[in-house]
Amino acid sequence: MIPKKKTVNNNLNKVLSYLVRERADWTCENCGLKFTPPTRQLHWSHHITRKYHNTCWSAYNASSHCAKCHSRFTDDPAAHGRFINSVIGEDKLNELRQLAFDSSIIFKLPDKIEMLEFYKEEKKIMQEARNQG
Repeated sequence: MIPKKKTVNNNLNKVLSYLVRERADWTCENCGLKFTPPTRQLHWSHHITRKYHNTCWSAYNASSHCAKCHSRFTDDPAAHGRFINSVIGEDKLNELRQLAFDSSIIFKLPDKIEMLEFYKEEKKIMQEARNQG
């Protein structure tokens, strides 16, 4: 049975949210506040808005932020821009922007399923590494 597009999108969001926060060692990448997983207080924060599916599920397009920093960056896009430049640099941000607006790229359901399987494997690897210390 082929899963529904919405289910796959939701699962991509869940697994990538985990991966981004795990990559940051469950720490806010702005203020350094550390969290114990699992938590809803540490967010998966996108550099380029999620409405662009070309970059929505790119690990380069997100950072880990506590609720306070995420809210601050939402309210102050200039501060968010400075943060992004300090983390990924202007070249990578421009690359993400080009990708976001590239209308020739369309992820179909089989592409998303393949992405999901790849990220699930990455999650398993990261969890095993965390468990081994």
